[in-house]
Amino acid sequence: MDRRIDKTKKVLKETLVSLMEEKELRKITISEITTRANVNRGTFYLHYLDIYDMVEKLGDEIIDKIKEIVDSNNPLAMNYLYLPVLVKIVEYFYQDQQFIRAMISPNGDPFFLGRIQKIMIEHTMKLYKKDFKYYDENYVRVIMTFIVSGGVGVFTEWFKGGCKTPINEVIAPCEAIISKGMNNL
Repeated sequence: MDRRIDKTKKVLKETLVSLMEEKELRKITISEITTRANVNRGTFYLHYLDIYDMVEKLGDEIIDKIKEIVDSNNPLAMNYLYLPVLVKIVEYFYQDQQFIRAMISPNGDPFFLGRIQKIMIEHTMKLYKKDFKYYDENYVRVIMTFIVSGGVGVFTEWFKGGCKTPINEVIAPCEAIISKGMNNL
């Protein structure tokens, strides 16, 4: 992608995050974003239909990266070791923590986490289908929902708390619970 496009999108994203620190997403206007970002309104529309399209596309980037991490670090192939996968996901979130924190804040998108959860449950269901071929699909869905929802809940609290606890102290109990449970299937 063109570096100018990347730079423009980065400025628009940073401006959106800054505005979300001041007010609710639904009260932010395109005019406010473009004025504060010093970007022409037409330039905004080259990339996004509206603010909600912008938020959705930024969320899609996060979801695509999580899928990539999960696909390349299959915990089932690593004897149910979830720590490496979770660390990589959290490291990625940490790099973009201002946006993540803004999205999960009271001023953020109330559907953001639900969207990530839903897509990741479906993705893991497809990815691990062959590993659970002897189980009923509903049984596997419950397992994946439990794992994904639990992870989202733990990391949401960690982000809301300012990421103060060392990440390994957050992930280790999660891995212990998940791997012990998975080994008993």
